Amino acid sequence: ALPTWTVGTSFPSTAMNVSLLGPNTSVTVKNPDGSQSAIGTWVNLFSFNSGNWMWLGASGTDSTGKANFYVDTSTATSFVLIIDPSWNLRGTYSGGSYTNNNTGYTWDQITTTTFNLHAPNVVFSVKDANSVANRNGWIGVQTLDVNNNVSGWIGGYGLDQNGIDALFLPASGSFQILMNPGPGSTGVMTTCRV
Repeated sequence: ALPTWTVGTSFPSTAMNVSLLGPNTSVTVKNPDGSQSAIGTWVNLFSFNSGNWMWLGASGTDSTGKANFYVDTSTATSFVLIIDPSWNLRGTYSGGSYTNNNTGYTWDQITTTTFNLHAPNVVFSVKDANSVANRNGWIGVQTLDVNNNVSGWIGGYGLDQNGIDALFLPASGSFQILMNPGPGSTGVMTTCRV
């Protein structure tokens, strides 16, 4: 147990031994055609109880394409995922949100379903103010309504070392792209509408 502490006093010195829990949940990710494990993919796992997203953790996939988690299944019973391809494949594959048509997945479903990355339908190559690749910057994608007002958030995505990211966007609609400079890049956040 942690010691009792009063604000304004020195924190007592306490030695703690901590053991990590072993995983009880594995999520499998493959490349778009399902033929190869998506090694190094980043998986964010959320509970989706009552339709609210609550972040449970993130894990990178291993050599078999599995991301491992420990999930308290007594409190989290419905799940959604955000999956991003490995850093070196950001220009080749697209990740996305996996929500089971906004109903969430059961624990059995997330542990037995293979989630595939997407083949992208748009690739962004972002340059900084000096026309140099926006290395390690990020982009955000918002939806626009018929009056060109922001109506939703699709996601935020990190650019690779060449300022590139591939996405799979809905086939119809209007979008606002927020382009943000990476560390050491010249320029400020810039938006465009497509």
